[in-house]
Amino acid sequence: SFADYRTLAKPLGERIFFAGEATHATYPGTVHGAYLSGERAANEIVGLQTENMGADEAKEDNR
Repeated sequence: SFADYRTLAKPLGERIFFAGEATHATYPGTVHGAYLSGERAANEIVGLQTENMGADEAKEDNR
């Protein structure tokens, strides 16, 4: 089910991110699904890093 793919794609904390054809519900078992899931995981990492950078800048401003 779609929920299973979401479960497989769910990161562990903020350190381990999963990608691959087995984590894409629309295109499982395909190169396209692997590619799209890689993009998704990369975007999650970039988003997390961007959030953390903003938090670090806020800490600097409060000093």
